[in-house]
Parts: sequence; C-alpha cells; structure tokens
Amino acid sequence: MDNVVEHYGMLSLVPPLIAIVLAFTTKQVIPALFAAIWGGAIILTGNPLSGFALTIEKYIAGSIANPWNAGIIVFDMALGGTIGIVAKSGGAKAIADWLGTKAKSAKSGMVATWAMGLLIFFDDYSNTLLVGTTMRPLTKWDS
Repeated sequence: MDNVVEHYGMLSLVPPLIAIVLAFTTKQVIPALFAAIWGGAIILTGNPLSGFALTIEKYIAGSIANPWNAGIIVFDMALGGTIGIVAKSGGAKAIADWLGTKAKSAKSGMVATWAMGLLIFFDDYSNTLLVGTTMRPLTKWDS
C-alpha cells in the first residue's frame, strides 16, 4: 500500500464491535479477536479471502515474527502454564480461601481483588493471569 491514509469513518468501529460482541456471546476471547482482525482486514481489502490472507500473513505471522512480541508470548505461555499447575494443585484456591477469611462481604472481596491487582502488577498480561486465576474462586464470577 502507499503512504496514503484512508479514512473509513463509522466502518472503523466494526472490528472492535465484532470483538466485543463475540467475546461476550461465545466467552472465547481468542476467536473473537481473530474475527475482529479478519473483519478489519476485509474492510481494508474489500474481499474476505484477501482479508484472511492479510490477517494470517501480516497481522498474525508478522506479529509473532517480531522478537519482542515473540518474547512476550513465550513468557506469558510459560507463566500461564505455571499458573495452571498451581491452580490445578489447589494453590489458587488456598490463597482465595485464606483471603476469604479476611474478606467477609462481596464488596471486600472485590477490594481484595483490586488490591492484589495493584500489588502484583509487573506486566499487564501477567497481572490478568495471576489475579484472575487466584481470585476467581473468591469472587465467583465464572457462572
């Protein structure tokens, strides 16, 4: 493409809306984000097949090929695996149970989750993985 900037107006709101609606309806974030990227690529190319090729080639493979992005992905996969082991072994539930003795109401449970989010913040992805997995049994949001 040239260095010409095209303006898509209201059409530029379609990809984020796709992501939000699909994430809430399917409760699957990765496919929702993929569909949103593909939708944006369709807007850019005007063709679903070309949009799919652009999505895979430029936006997914191109992002993974970047050493910085690849490092973040590997780190978060390793951290996610470790958190999964801790959660399956009962460690996350033990922390939530201990915090549950301190948090007597739903409001104090949410405040504890907020405070844990502030204390553990060293990386935005890691924060979500750690705090979400640990505090899920306490806040009971996974209905």
